[in-house]
Amino acid sequence: VSKFSKGTSVNDVSTFVDNALRYGKITPNGPGGHVIEYDAGKVIGVSISGIPTSKIKVNVRNGVIQTAFPY
Repeated sequence: VSKFSKGTSVNDVSTFVDNALRYGKITPNGPGGHVIEYDAGKVIGVSISGIPTSKIKVNVRNGVIQTAFPY
């Protein structure tokens, strides 16, 4: 399981997601779905393999954010 860094606040996550939605790479993902990938430029957590990462992935379906996590 990927995780945000210890001490990451809800406001921090909100900022990461906002930046991803504004500046990230958007890829269609099924009907009404999109995956947005963004590099925050600093370590924000650990990937599923436990490696520090600066990237966030946001899944959006029908205009609603479903999930966001470091990858």
